[in-house]
Amino acid sequence: MSDTGTIALQGALIAYLKAFTPAGGANSIGMILSGRLWAIRAPDNAAFPHGVLRLTGREQSGDDASLREEGRIEIMVFGRPLSQASNVEAVLDIAGAAFLKYSANHGGLFDVRARVTRDTLPPPPAPGDREIAQGRAVWSYSWWPDSLTQYAIAVGDAP
Repeated sequence: MSDTGTIALQGALIAYLKAFTPAGGANSIGMILSGRLWAIRAPDNAAFPHGVLRLTGREQSGDDASLREEGRIEIMVFGRPLSQASNVEAVLDIAGAAFLKYSANHGGLFDVRARVTRDTLPPPPAPGDREIAQGRAVWSYSWWPDSLTQYAIAVGDAP
């Protein structure tokens, strides 16, 4: 898989999450975070609240391991002061709704399988910043990227 495919996938997931509006007309993740959702890490001195999305645990396994990638989508959300904890939880709630039964073509068929975990993390102990609200959610996914499936040989095509 090329880095371009990975970067494009992360960008597409971030754009989808920012734009997703939950039923009932609640605010979107993009509105709550004022657009501050990034891949891998937030910029230095990023305003709060903000979030980070990354792809982890990526592997090829199973009968079609040469064609399918399995991994995890991790979202970390941070708020400051601690009173922003409700924004942190709201973003994770909305992300859960957004990824429920989510399937799309992101350079190949992409499916979110299930939420693996969701954690509300305590503020770090001193000398850490005790006013940080943080939460984390992880989903499993499967992806059949075009960068791999383009090399597949259909049954009967082999010489």
